[in-house]
Amino acid sequence: MRYLRPVASSVVVPEGNLRLVLPLFLAFSLMATTPATAQTTPPVQTTPTIPYTLTFVAAPQPSTLPALHSYCLANVSPTQWLILGGRLQGLHQFNPSGNFAGPNTMLWSVNPVAGTSVQVADLSQLSASFADPLTATNQQCEYHPESNAWYIVGGYGVIHATGQYTTFPTIIRIPVSQVAAAATNTTYTAAQRQAAVAGIITNPVNLVTNNALKVTGGSLSHTAAGLEFLAFGQDFEGNYNPFGSFTQTYTNQVLPFVISTTGTANPPAFSIKTYDPITSSDSTMPWNRRDFASGYDVDPTTGLERYSVFGGVFPPGKIAAYDFPVYITGNGVSIAVNSDHNLSQHFGFYESPIISVWDGSSIYHTFFGGIGHFFLNQTADQATVYKMVTAQGRNDGMPFIEDVATLLENSSGQYQEVVSQDPIPGGLLHGASVDFIPNLSVASHFQGTENSVVNLSTFTDGEKELIGYIYGGIEATFPLPCYPSHGTIATNTLYSVYLSKGPWPNLVPASTATEASGVYPHNTAAVQPAAPNSGPPVYTPPNPCATAPIGLTKLPPKSVKKPIQGNQR
Repeated sequence: MRYLRPVASSVVVPEGNLRLVLPLFLAFSLMATTPATAQTTPPVQTTPTIPYTLTFVAAPQPSTLPALHSYCLANVSPTQWLILGGRLQGLHQFNPSGNFAGPNTMLWSVNPVAGTSVQVADLSQLSASFADPLTATNQQCEYHPESNAWYIVGGYGVIHATGQYTTFPTIIRIPVSQVAAAATNTTYTAAQRQAAVAGIITNPVNLVTNNALKVTGGSLSHTAAGLEFLAFGQDFEGNYNPFGSFTQTYTNQVLPFVISTTGTANPPAFSIKTYDPITSSDSTMPWNRRDFASGYDVDPTTGLERYSVFGGVFPPGKIAAYDFPVYITGNGVSIAVNSDHNLSQHFGFYESPIISVWDGSSIYHTFFGGIGHFFLNQTADQATVYKMVTAQGRNDGMPFIEDVATLLENSSGQYQEVVSQDPIPGGLLHGASVDFIPNLSVASHFQGTENSVVNLSTFTDGEKELIGYIYGGIEATFPLPCYPSHGTIATNTLYSVYLSKGPWPNLVPASTATEASGVYPHNTAAVQPAAPNSGPPVYTPPNPCATAPIGLTKLPPKSVKKPIQGNQR
């Protein structure tokens, strides 16, 4: 496939200051149900050599780590993460009420090496101006280690004083070193730790309100020279109830801004200055997206750093995801935003971990599970339920998947996409609504802003290193739900991610994967012929839904007033 850059939109702004992104994304939509968009670009049939192998090793269960997804994370040190926000339950439901039950109100300190965690503070006990946005879900977040600042922007949650749900118009700064020290202070009682953290966070100089920041499900990052940008996402106002009243407005833009500090206090007061947003005149509305996979990588045609956005939902009026990327480039004085319609991806349609690897001439993006429009691997039970749901007309073309796929872009701007025949260990449907977390103890193997890209040239042949982690996320029991709006939980699984320099075995072209739309094409003999005009075919026992675990509770009679299709994110 030929890589052609379209004309870019751009903005010129003065330099500012900034650092890391851990985008966390909101999983919901109320769109008209239409078939998922099929692949339009001719697939590449050859299988390129991927010059590295990734291995994913899950920590033993049961684990004492909290089960979370859609959270904010500050990668403080090789042995400490700070985590807030997100949710303790699985994918949101579609009931008349309670669709966002189970918010995470705790600030956690996690040691990924030991596999342990500490409840640092209950953020819901802070003053309301801080408590409400910090206990929201799908905020945009980034940690600036050199300035000791962790910024939390927007997010969707409840105003506890009124019970109303909103997208918050806030940016909150958390002084990380002080909070991290309080988290590890063994002389504190729980009450003393709570009081110490509350005093650190709720200083009024740590909060700025600006309606331009009313965003959830987008991405917060920066250029190497210091320009902040808030990419895409939406403003959702009201309870996420398909039978209630609400407003949902996609930003369709990239908002540049700078953060400035004033005064000599510790911490000093801070403020933001926004600039004209970058918008697109493309009639296909390629930036009407949220809940995407994103991060820094390298443009192989120039060798320069860029910020890449893959997937995201929803194209206007469709239950589908974008299958082409958006690239954000710039040096801090001018940024450009480019949509590439010439790529039609098979994987990486939703927010999931990306491991980006640069070998000096090609950039590789490995996507870990999540949600896709294509799949290669399914267990027998997963395939049975997938066929049953498809026959019921509830296949929305966006199943949870267990596949590990890699997208390659070479120096000529050509793409190839492969998928491993070895799925996530155990065939688990993991990876949705979390990100890859680099291992800071091997920073010499990374390059770029916040050491976010693995530099393969720093490895010797056969060398194997623990390059990072994947923690938490949404776990689905089946690719599509046995019962509408059910079938998922938050997981506390912690994967160690190892990279070995050497060709990845057992790869096949992504074009060999199955497209998730229409009647499932495999094992059709298992379908009983239906009598004329008797509705869709049915499946014979054994039915895995009959013994489904917790998280697959059947809806009470009449609790849903109209059909809900598929996963309906």
